[in-house]
Order: sequence, then C-alpha cells, then structure tokens
Amino acid sequence: MSQMNEAIASVTGSDVGLLRPPYGSINRTVKNTVKDPLILWSIDTLDWKTLNADKTAAAILKQAKDGDIILMHDIHAPTAEAVKKVLPKLEKKGFQVCTVSELLEARNITLHPGDVVVSANDVYRYKK
Repeated sequence: MSQMNEAIASVTGSDVGLLRPPYGSINRTVKNTVKDPLILWSIDTLDWKTLNADKTAAAILKQAKDGDIILMHDIHAPTAEAVKKVLPKLEKKGFQVCTVSELLEARNITLHPGDVVVSANDVYRYKK
C-alpha cells in the first residue's frame, strides 16, 4: 500500500488519502495495516457481471439516494455507456455527482485511519 501511494503521489503530486480495498474485503489485518480511511459503497451496480449498460443504469436509478457511493468499474465499455445515460437523469432529479472526497467535504465529515465509509450517511469509526 505504501509503494502504491508513493507511486501515485509522485505522478499526481497529491497524497491518495483514501483506499477502496479490493473486493471491499476488510479484516482486522487490513484495518491495522492501512493508514487511510477505507471506502466501500452503498450501491453495487454489478456492472462487471452484467456488462450491460441498461442494467447498470437501472441499478443506479432504482437505488440512488442522497449521499450514496456507487461502485462501478471504468474498465468496462458498457459501464461508460451507463454513465452517459444515467448522469443527466440523476442531475434532473437534483443529484450532484462528485468524488468521495468532495462528498465527505460537503458533509463536513472528517475521517481517521481505519474508518470505513459506506456512504455519506454510513461512516463507521474504527477503534483499535
């Protein structure tokens, strides 16, 4: 994790500061090792499984509520298509699309190492 953060910081000039663990897998070892807050999601579109833009868009539109974090994988072309379909509809409903960092800042949520974020409405404080 340290090597990854250093590599990203050397290219971007910014500290990463947040981590989405692979598969959303968190255990005590991860919590004790990772120095950053852990980011999960409140909506899993299953885009990697369906590889279908319409199904991904429908999953988002059916479930989306204020403060949600939506999991999608930008390596799949149908996911990119779904984003193009769903963004105007979400904006029409009054949603603002932003990064996790922007969402947390807008809600005045300060995170600490090991905290787990599922949405802006569900933040779990980690205590060793």
